[in-house]
Amino acid sequence: MASSGPRVESGSLGQGDGTLQSGEFADVYTVQGSPGEQLTATLSSSDFDTYLIVRGPSEDRGENDDLEDRPGESEVSLTLTESGEYRVIVTSYSVGEQGSYDLRIAQGVPARAAQEDRDV
Repeated sequence: MASSGPRVESGSLGQGDGTLQSGEFADVYTVQGSPGEQLTATLSSSDFDTYLIVRGPSEDRGENDDLEDRPGESEVSLTLTESGEYRVIVTSYSVGEQGSYDLRIAQGVPARAAQEDRDV
């Protein structure tokens, strides 16, 4: 099944948010995933140096600091390997950084797999 479009979230990091063990502010978004799906999360901010983490049901993870050497943009793209809840964690590179951000989460079957499904 193909995605119906990306999920777009706008938020901000700062006082009152949860924190990572290392002290950075963090916001968490959850999505349900299945094996073979492609999940791409893209984070951007002009207020802080972004850092993005995606954790799967068994704590497998992907993370990214700077997308193509741009400190205000991070992206993680994964082909999911198990069913369950995936957590997309928006945070900053350094403790104390805060400000607004935009998060885009695209999820679905890769185009090639979708075509193969139609050919059956």
